[in-house]
Amino acid sequence: MRKIIFKKALKAGSRTFHISVNKTIYDKVYLKMSQVKKDEDDTLKKISILIFEEDISGFVEIFNEALEVIAENDSHNNDENLTAYQKIRKTHKSAYKPWTKEDDIKLQESVSNGMKKSELSKLFGRSKGSIKARIQKLELGNE
Repeated sequence: MRKIIFKKALKAGSRTFHISVNKTIYDKVYLKMSQVKKDEDDTLKKISILIFEEDISGFVEIFNEALEVIAENDSHNNDENLTAYQKIRKTHKSAYKPWTKEDDIKLQESVSNGMKKSELSKLFGRSKGSIKARIQKLELGNE
């Protein structure tokens, strides 16, 4: 049986978008994105895509590129209309970008040198939560 690790939904008019992170019975992690929409005859139609852990970094890279293109071409690009993604990027320039091997090595060295999460956040241009998650993923500390 699959286990849901994370789940969020966004209602947008007649559609609802669902994003979840799940684990298979074999402990494989995957991202599931779904759209549920009512058809003209009021039947619900669901479309889903699954992205498994080995494909996540490539997907994130392409997705981030697409978001940057959207931001660059947004004619209403002022602070009121910025997406949450764009607002976060104003304070954390590397937010949502994939971690590189070089970043991981630098993070490992910085953690072993005793740097605090607030310092790491500034160094890597990422939120403290992102730093904490990466430290846990790389098993670098007692988080």
